[in-house]
Amino acid sequence: MSLNVEAITELITELRSGKYIQGRAALRRSDHYCCLGIACEVAVRHGVIESPVAGDTSFDDGKYYYGPFRDAAYLPEVVRDWFGFDDKAPRYGDFVFAWANDDGVPFEKIADQFQLMLEADQASSLPVAHSHKDG
Repeated sequence: MSLNVEAITELITELRSGKYIQGRAALRRSDHYCCLGIACEVAVRHGVIESPVAGDTSFDDGKYYYGPFRDAAYLPEVVRDWFGFDDKAPRYGDFVFAWANDDGVPFEKIADQFQLMLEADQASSLPVAHSHKDG
């Protein structure tokens, strides 16, 4: 699956924007977001999924639910597929974005890893130049 360059570029911009308060252990809890919750918000803006639904019980503890199956902790499959991620907990090498977020890695550093992932993906899709020697 190839990465959606435009979507990930927008996610990187949002992560660096300073508009979001970083949260942990949920895509969104009240006004606090995981980096993947911001990915969901980008998907909402593009009509990939509907706006999240706020939990309405004390058990929900301020969580918001995204996608058709009301995901609160992992990327909904439709969002994952739209971004071109191959896992509900996307990673770049050993860097698992949700884990890094929950460990308190700032959004700016997470954005840097998304940028590196994009650059590596684009580099791997470039045509390979072959040298040719005349004999």
